[in-house]
Amino acid sequence: MTIADDILKIATALPTDRQQELLDFAEFLRARERSVQEGGRTRLAGPFAGMPYFMADDFDEPLPDSFWLGEGQRTAP
Repeated sequence: MTIADDILKIATALPTDRQQELLDFAEFLRARERSVQEGGRTRLAGPFAGMPYFMADDFDEPLPDSFWLGEGQRTAP
């Protein structure tokens, strides 16, 4: 059995939405490989366009001390 056969077997067992994610990723990899073969690692605009993602409203807020010191730790008084 080849790698392509393994990929096909896994892909057909996935739900349709996951198959679409797998296709998107495969297209991204193909585009990146094409870019490398053309002599550079240029950035590819929009390989994940339409993917469900969001940026939290507090993205730019400073992280709490517990992030840096570990959960349950506090800063020195």
